[in-house]
Amino acid sequence: MNHNHADHSPEKMELIVAEVKRVQTNSISVLETDWAMTLGSAPVAIVIIGRCILLSSTPNAVTLTLSDNKSSRKLESKYLRVNLVDIAQVGRSAFMDAEIGMAKISVLSQDLGRNLDNLSKLLRLPPSVTSAKFVEIQLKALGDKAIACEEEAKRIAGIFKAWRDKTDTLHLAVQEEAVGTQVALTKAETKLKFEREKVDKSKLAKDVAARELGFQQYKLGQAYATREHVGDELSGDAGVAMSAGIGIASTIHPLLGLSLAAITVFGIWAVDDKCETAEKKHEEKLRALKEAQLQEELARVEVEEFLKSGKSLDRIKDVLHLALGNLQELQNEIACLLLFFSNVVSFVDVLMNIYRGEFTEYMGALGSNEINDTAIMAVLEQMVQPVTTSIKCQFLVMHHVASAYHTISNKHIMPGFVEISSLGLTSTSLTEQDIDAKKTKLIKYQQENAPSVRAIAQDAQKALKLNIFSITQEAMQGLMISS
Repeated sequence: MNHNHADHSPEKMELIVAEVKRVQTNSISVLETDWAMTLGSAPVAIVIIGRCILLSSTPNAVTLTLSDNKSSRKLESKYLRVNLVDIAQVGRSAFMDAEIGMAKISVLSQDLGRNLDNLSKLLRLPPSVTSAKFVEIQLKALGDKAIACEEEAKRIAGIFKAWRDKTDTLHLAVQEEAVGTQVALTKAETKLKFEREKVDKSKLAKDVAARELGFQQYKLGQAYATREHVGDELSGDAGVAMSAGIGIASTIHPLLGLSLAAITVFGIWAVDDKCETAEKKHEEKLRALKEAQLQEELARVEVEEFLKSGKSLDRIKDVLHLALGNLQELQNEIACLLLFFSNVVSFVDVLMNIYRGEFTEYMGALGSNEINDTAIMAVLEQMVQPVTTSIKCQFLVMHHVASAYHTISNKHIMPGFVEISSLGLTSTSLTEQDIDAKKTKLIKYQQENAPSVRAIAQDAQKALKLNIFSITQEAMQGLMISS
């Protein structure tokens, strides 16, 4: 049996180690920069959801209803507040389940580190002491715990996916509603333009009516002046005219005398009739002016109400888009974190294949005269140690992140979800004062919790970096001793 693997095994191991290191470097880099911010954004997202629930409880929010005609994206309720409360409650359950899962992953990853330490120690023992059976026991324990971590991460990911699906459904419905609202707003803008034209026409009609009224008042004044002038003349001359007419009728010509008397009477009646007509026209124009003023006021109120409702609708949509967008970012980061946890098991498979392949083959060659036992173990350690160190670092990341996540969720995230979930029970009966008080409480929660979340995450990051540095230094020293 030829056990000289210099032609292919080292190259093969170098490729494996390089790939594992690449994934490890990328994963740790992401976790070191993003996971603290991910957890730190949770209180902010919780507060935004809570404020949206409060905002959707106001009277103006009834104008924003969500409908979805596509069966594939059926909403449980078309009302915004109900969907937001549902998202808050599902999110609360997701974080509660994740707390339990993260605690389990933290313990498992810590135990996995011990199994890896045991395997590393085996490589430094004399070949005669190293037991293939003991190696297999350690490998089985390692594999079982890695699979348990993977299953737990997938379970948590499934819970968060269900939460994400609800968020996506609502976000999509809001976007579709926004398109419909845009169409409605376009129509409303046309209506607004029409209403403004009505206001302008009402003002014009009022101005015309006012000018006409002024003209009629002038004519009425003229009529009154004419009547007074004619009345004065008639008061002095009427008796004379009547007497003259009657005198003419009796002495000169009966018909001529009666005609003069009749003309005098009809002249008085004509002046009175002209004054009465002017008074009626004046009253009609006055009514027209009052009607024009009323129409102008109604049009003005209608425009103001339209603008007011439009602004309220835009405000709700702006805040809602912000809330759902931040929530989706939080869910994306958690999904990436859980995906990293799930993928670690594939790195364990690489290590187990090395042990069950290369290690077993070398162990079978122990005692052979063809090669030196100590040299075999040295070469094997140089092949295995980088992979073991890489995986150990990743499980260390899992342990620190899962532990910090559990602490943050239990201490800071869950209380926030409890707070906003309770809003759904009372939000429909909240007064404006109650809503303001709830908003103040949510802002206080964010101010008190967000800094603490960041502090816990940053402390975990520092500990993580120190531990990774320590593990790496220890591995390098071991490789130098064995070489």
